Amino acid sequence: MITTMDESAQFTAQLEEAISARGEHIASHVTPKLKEQFRSMRSSFEAIHNVLRKKGLIKEDPYRYEERISELDIPSDKPYLESERDTELSVRLTRYQSRLEFLTDYYDFSFENLNLKQLKALVKFVQYINWRNLSDTATQPTTRGVAEQAIKIKKGSEQLSANIVKDAQEQLNRISGELQHSLKELTAYYREWYKLQVRLNILGQGGVPAAPPPEQYEAATKKVRAAFPGALPGQPFARELILEIFAENAADGQATRETLLNSLRVPEAETTKTQNGQELKPILLDAARALAGTSRSLEEAARKLEDNALVLESRKLNFAEILKQVWDHIRGRDQDGRVYLVDYLDEATNTRRTDEVQFEPFIATVRKRARLYGSIMSKNGASWRKLQASGEDAILQFVTKDAHEVHVMVRRFESLDTYFRAEVPREQRSQLRGINVETTTIKDGLTRARKKAQQYVSKVDELNQLKKLGIETGEM
Repeated sequence: MITTMDESAQFTAQLEEAISARGEHIASHVTPKLKEQFRSMRSSFEAIHNVLRKKGLIKEDPYRYEERISELDIPSDKPYLESERDTELSVRLTRYQSRLEFLTDYYDFSFENLNLKQLKALVKFVQYINWRNLSDTATQPTTRGVAEQAIKIKKGSEQLSANIVKDAQEQLNRISGELQHSLKELTAYYREWYKLQVRLNILGQGGVPAAPPPEQYEAATKKVRAAFPGALPGQPFARELILEIFAENAADGQATRETLLNSLRVPEAETTKTQNGQELKPILLDAARALAGTSRSLEEAARKLEDNALVLESRKLNFAEILKQVWDHIRGRDQDGRVYLVDYLDEATNTRRTDEVQFEPFIATVRKRARLYGSIMSKNGASWRKLQASGEDAILQFVTKDAHEVHVMVRRFESLDTYFRAEVPREQRSQLRGINVETTTIKDGLTRARKKAQQYVSKVDELNQLKKLGIETGEM
């Protein structure tokens, strides 16, 4: 076991330093990828879902817009009768899609927000449909049902639908693998972070032993559990992790402790250079600052839309709207905040779609993004220094992810602006505030950020091609 207080303090200090460094790596390299990965999963799933609906193999759930999701849960995967398959799949896949929308539009994947409980739910959701083994012999009922319907499409006479399903399935296979890898890395980190909190706040205090002999593990675990409410309020008690700590602190735990520290080491970031030795990282930082330059416009657009929402709420309601408010009150939906159903043009398919905007959370998200960008614009700020210290892959992920999310924000700005102008009575429209200046400024920032990111990607691709030809950096 760790025989002296000095040895214990030394190991804890090493562990604390390693976990802190690993946490910074996770925050800059892993968590920024999650939303983009779930967005790719949503896009590929919707491709399959749309084909199944068009072929009449599943139906749209009429209660789709009635469901309010505030926390990730998993749709049912219970067995069903063969005669119930189409109905059950229709409901389950609609709920699966709703949760993908929740994850991509509202879920907070920030490093500070995640914990072991949330990661467990995310892992279960990713595994809900086994895209890596989509087979009509699968043991999971929902996976088997989706596979049976997909096989019908792929064996059908329409090649276009078959290709869409085949390509989307391949993408979902790849994305689910990437997600499981990311979530595994996150879970491993948060387990060690949790154990560190126990070491710092409970072990060796109040009669709780840090390194009990194996025969006293059970008694020591009970002492740890009793100390939890006061020392770590709000944290769940995880018995298996407490036992891991005792094993690491044991007399024969030296190898385990070394393995743990090695597992937390952060891989060194590589810096890409052009043929003349010029670094490419500044191009990505310019892209990030182009995005961050939209900060004031995002804040101003949010403020104006809030004002416009107040104008809409102040209008005189007709009889049908009064009845709707009464009905919403009876069902408790009036407590959910303002929700607007707005139309927009899907640029990918050139079709009109409906977007359900939960107004208050959306405005809060915009303001949070504006504050982050404001911090990045300050070259003495912590956010800018953190971005400068990040690896190129992490910065590229940040720019790519944020560019997409800001694009969605602008789309919603314009949809809400159109909605308010259509719903507000003519005599009150002069009270509405325009947001054209803000959206134009944001779009300009997006364009510049994307051009810089594309410039970086093109130069990296050029370097990779040269390497394949055997031309090393610096030879030209």
